[in-house]
Amino acid sequence: MEKLTFEKLPEAIEEILQRLRSIEQLLAPNEKEKDELPQVLDVAEAGKLLKLKISTIYTKVSRGELPAFKSGKRLLFNRQELIELMQANNKTSVYQLQKEAELRIRHLPKTRKYIY
Repeated sequence: MEKLTFEKLPEAIEEILQRLRSIEQLLAPNEKEKDELPQVLDVAEAGKLLKLKISTIYTKVSRGELPAFKSGKRLLFNRQELIELMQANNKTSVYQLQKEAELRIRHLPKTRKYIY
């Protein structure tokens, strides 16, 4: 790499900008591919999305824990429904449960029962 001087600065900046544009062009198709993911998933794709084994997927469908529909003999899933289900099933941490309990205890009515 040659030494950068003040006179060579505009050329260096132009080269950096050209390289940046080429990198952006390489990355641009990847962003489009994310948006073009299929809305309907088969069992294997649902397993990859949920990070579950195929046998677990079938078990959860038979128990009614996963929303699915059939097309002929194929079991299919709506990608958006699976994502919403994952977000709804987030478990709360012990810390969050303790904070919620403390808030509820603070807002309890202050009554005393006397036993005679």
